[in-house]
Amino acid sequence: MGRINMFNASVIILTSFVGVWTGVRFFEPIVVEKLREDGALRQDMKFPKYDENGDPILPEGVKQPESLMDVLTFDPNKADKDE
Repeated sequence: MGRINMFNASVIILTSFVGVWTGVRFFEPIVVEKLREDGALRQDMKFPKYDENGDPILPEGVKQPESLMDVLTFDPNKADKDE
């Protein structure tokens, strides 16, 4: 019985994680652009600009991350010092 409950819990956790991840990826460009239009976007933080498809516009010389591990281990403070 414990195995079934653990399996159910792991499926719920995985489904929740995937749902939140895809939701954030989908709504982030919409929310950032709307806040930018309204003038309510914080000026002390850097936010990416997005194209009409919702993909981030990368500056020259910046490469697109190739894997999820590149995204998870990205340190924006270190990237700012490299520039």
